[in-house]
Amino acid sequence: MGTLRVCIGQGVKPSRYAFGAAAALAVMDRNTLESNVPLATWLEPLWQAASPDKHEEGKVLRLIEEGRERLQHWLASGFQNLEELFS
Repeated sequence: MGTLRVCIGQGVKPSRYAFGAAAALAVMDRNTLESNVPLATWLEPLWQAASPDKHEEGKVLRLIEEGRERLQHWLASGFQNLEELFS
């Protein structure tokens, strides 16, 4: 979350980092890809000790949700060229 927060703070949309965060979650629990349960279910307990600002947390969660959508699309496409997902 730290890198995502820094990017957001600098006005940069960290789409690739969010994709990577979604992929890391999928490694931890494959259900994150196979269900539409909000990723906050998995992430908020991890972030609880850091006590992030709720507005900032919401932005990060939305980015990682977008990353999950891209990851799902990439898997369904048979692993197309990743750059095409971000252009």
